[in-house]
Amino acid sequence: MMVVKIDPGSNLATLARINPAAAANYADAILQELDEIVKHCTVADPTTRSEELFAQVHALKNAVAPIGDHALIVACTGLLGPLMQGECRAEMATQFRLVAAAAATALADYRCDFRSTASIAATSSFKPSGL
Repeated sequence: MMVVKIDPGSNLATLARINPAAAANYADAILQELDEIVKHCTVADPTTRSEELFAQVHALKNAVAPIGDHALIVACTGLLGPLMQGECRAEMATQFRLVAAAAATALADYRCDFRSTASIAATSSFKPSGL
């Protein structure tokens, strides 16, 4: 499995610095989107048309883009050539799911780290009244 981290310059990390609650909601939305993309994946089906394959890979790429991990985006792009040529559909479906799983794991880990950081920040920013 790929090891993926949220890039500090990514859209998600930038949003987290601006509005932590919105970033948490955004991460949840991306996780839901990844789940839907995998549920509706027909990459392994030999009857899936090229246009649909392209749309599925593009949807996956759009879902992982806010994470900012270059390797994930390259992995998505790397799926297109073999799929458009009708090669290794089963292998490409596995790769498709691995990319989605790596992104989901990174998001879930980020959410846990984010919650811990937010909790620590809330505790350390507490100032008793009158000081």
